[in-house]
Amino acid sequence: MKALYEQNQADVNEAKSGRSDLIRTIKFRHCSLLRNRRCVVAYLYDRLLRIRALRWEYGSVLPNDLRFHMSAEETEWFSQYKKSLATYMRSLGGEEGLDLTQDMKPPKSLYIEVRCIKDHGEFEIDDGTTILLKKNSQPGASGQDKYPLRTQTWLSSHNRSALNLERCVCFSAFFTTLEMRTVNQTRSSGARSVMNQCGSCGPASIDPPSLTNSLY
Repeated sequence: MKALYEQNQADVNEAKSGRSDLIRTIKFRHCSLLRNRRCVVAYLYDRLLRIRALRWEYGSVLPNDLRFHMSAEETEWFSQYKKSLATYMRSLGGEEGLDLTQDMKPPKSLYIEVRCIKDHGEFEIDDGTTILLKKNSQPGASGQDKYPLRTQTWLSSHNRSALNLERCVCFSAFFTTLEMRTVNQTRSSGARSVMNQCGSCGPASIDPPSLTNSLY
């Protein structure tokens, strides 16, 4: 681009002295410069988008193999972006802030089926709805609206057809009377922090989101 610009400048000076035959060449070079500039800007902007996505995938500290392919200006831009993101997250959710980098992927299903293994009576769930729990009943399975259960509270990503909650000390007393059968396997990073504290269930195996495209 620098060579084209210098050639154009030389021809412009000659065209001013009466060389009108150079005008077409000057216009052609000028169009080429504009196109090349658009391509460079699009390439740099795409790199910035990829670098921004790396913050959400890897956190505030990038691996060395990724930083090796970044220029000094891109590294500085990444530092400024992560600071701006941290400032914004601290401004949300009260004093503790809100970590927007958690739960990046929504669960496949917000609903699960549960089966009572003993009579419990009426129970009020999170949305205020009262359900009647009887032995061998499946709340919400027969014509009733299925009720959402927060996955970060008690659902793990274990590959089991049934989960026995009677041994799990980190759950509420109500769920110790239920045998869960997951309809769809739901992966949630929020479940990781809960299940890691539960000795009977063990840590949850949760795959981090992956960035399909890397830097050029």
